[in-house]
Amino acid sequence: MLNSSSMNRITHKPKAYARRLRILYNSLYFGPLVVFFALLLLTYGAWQSSRTTLRNDTRSALSDHISRVEDNINQRLAAYEQIITGGAGLVRGSQDVTKNEWHDYVSTFDIARYNPGVQGIGLIKVFGAAQLPDVMSYMQAQGVTDFHITPDTPRDFYTAVLYAEPPNTGNAAGIDMFTQTGRMQTMLRARDSGQPSITPPVKSFRNLTAQPVLVLFVPIYDSSTSLATIAQRQQALRGFTYAGLGATDFFNAILAQTQQDDTMALQITSLTNAGPSALIYQSDKYEQFVHAHDYTFSDQTMSVYGQSWKLRYGFKNSALIRPQRALAPILTLLAGFLFSLLLAEVIYLLLKARNRDFSQQKEQAVDLAKDELLSLASHQLRTPATTVKQYLGMVLQGFAGDITETQHSLLDKAYTGNERQLYIINEMLHIAKIDAGRIVLARHKTDIVKLVRDILFEAQPSIEEAGHTLRESLPKQPVYIHVDEHMLRMAIENLVSNAVKYTPSGGKIRVEVHKDKGEIRIVVSDNGVGIEQKDFSKLYKLFTRLDNKLMQNVSGTGVGLYLAKHLIELHKGTLTLSSKPGKGSAFTITLPINQKTRKPL
Repeated sequence: MLNSSSMNRITHKPKAYARRLRILYNSLYFGPLVVFFALLLLTYGAWQSSRTTLRNDTRSALSDHISRVEDNINQRLAAYEQIITGGAGLVRGSQDVTKNEWHDYVSTFDIARYNPGVQGIGLIKVFGAAQLPDVMSYMQAQGVTDFHITPDTPRDFYTAVLYAEPPNTGNAAGIDMFTQTGRMQTMLRARDSGQPSITPPVKSFRNLTAQPVLVLFVPIYDSSTSLATIAQRQQALRGFTYAGLGATDFFNAILAQTQQDDTMALQITSLTNAGPSALIYQSDKYEQFVHAHDYTFSDQTMSVYGQSWKLRYGFKNSALIRPQRALAPILTLLAGFLFSLLLAEVIYLLLKARNRDFSQQKEQAVDLAKDELLSLASHQLRTPATTVKQYLGMVLQGFAGDITETQHSLLDKAYTGNERQLYIINEMLHIAKIDAGRIVLARHKTDIVKLVRDILFEAQPSIEEAGHTLRESLPKQPVYIHVDEHMLRMAIENLVSNAVKYTPSGGKIRVEVHKDKGEIRIVVSDNGVGIEQKDFSKLYKLFTRLDNKLMQNVSGTGVGLYLAKHLIELHKGTLTLSSKPGKGSAFTITLPINQKTRKPL
């Protein structure tokens, strides 16, 4: 005989094995994924660190190159400042400096050899219009017979160049520097501040198409007077010494000195004087660098003797960081990803081997237990119950002779009880098949409206016996869907049966069918005892019944909703619940419409 203890043991054994297999199967992927993503996280951190290091190294290299260039500019300009400051000291120490004396002074610096870019080192005298004849006579006395003021327009005072060395840079003698705005403003700034000042880019007086020129001025004052105020410095001004620098030659020499003429481009513009004339210098390869993709640009500002310059550097990336070093972040990312993938694969293979061994060991035991359950249910339960049903039916139909009314009543109750037992046995068979994964739906085109109407027609006697009122809300037209009619009928019958059983007498039962976009919804609702939300999770557990005030008066095995839920899910549908204690419950079956028919195996 198959008692309840052996039934529970046989039923739960396959489930326990299946549960362990599911856990092991999940761990088969979970473990490698955890390792993979953990290593990816570490790889991401290493990649970010490598990128940060690369950026810092690039900035450091960029800063070193820029500092080297700007240091060379400052050093070269400081050297010119020293030359013309020394010239100013020579003038202050003598009443008159002759042309030969100026030539001898400048010659000691070997300008052409050590100071590229210089167009002239000169001496400017500031004098009034009344002194013009004396200046002309003084220059002619030194043998400068072609000396004349340029331009020769009469004015109150003059700032004329007396001498300019070396002579091969062009004859600047006689040029009045105040007649050009950029030079005049710079000379006034030098005069009032007492500090060297440099012009914005200006044109050469002798060759207007030549390269831009920067002129550095140092004021010369009468050494016998005080220079504490601007007014005193203006009164004491005697002249200027200056150095004229050809910007292109000057900065080309800077780039050549830093040995970066092939790997660096440079553009220098004046921020003090905007407009097209603000361009001081642009290296030959600057435009080529601008349109290239392997260059890094950096903008810097530089204050130079009262002027503000914008220096735009373009560096070839390979000159800042070695190509091998630049690839470090991507190599780190690639190596980390490959290592993560490889290690995760190794762990996966190890777990897979373990899973395979476990499955092989338990597969036969699980199959044996399921086969035992199906065999016992089919032969030891269903066959005797079917035999009893046949004999009881024969007796009730009079094959064994006439029976009394009392005997008929007792036999009828026995027949009903046997039917209930067969129903339970059939449910157990389906549960066993579901757990064994052996149910294959025999789908065919089914009118859901007709199916629900047939179920309600068959349930009408039990509904009326309980004193309930049934309300239907069904579409007037057929609604077709490919389902296993027998399996779906079992699920819907179970929901209707529960609504009848767990609703106090005189209740209301409502069944609705709705067709929405892409799905069918079947709703079975009541105003019965209801279910607390905390018990929802227990509702679909096998052999579980919830406590309520009607439970003692209602028979059941606790398998109906478990079976209904799994049968609906086999149809790719869902079973949901909305309920409140004392207010009733509403079970909703949702089925997708587009389901293809599949023949059973």
